[in-house]
Amino acid sequence: YPEEVRRMIYSTNWVERLNRNYKRTLRMRGALPSADAVVFLLGSVAREMTERTYARRLPYFQEWKIK
Repeated sequence: YPEEVRRMIYSTNWVERLNRNYKRTLRMRGALPSADAVVFLLGSVAREMTERTYARRLPYFQEWKIK
């Protein structure tokens, strides 16, 4: 990959972290009664993540899309 794309890819660790937390939560929780319960549970997982984690911008993403 070009340098600007590599920087963007390597800076998406927070997405992988969120997905890992989703999987862990669903595995620990087991069966859920409805789709609404799943949405509520995953929403609460996302809210529990710190504001700093999701406030990080991906500066090279915009530059890459513009080119």
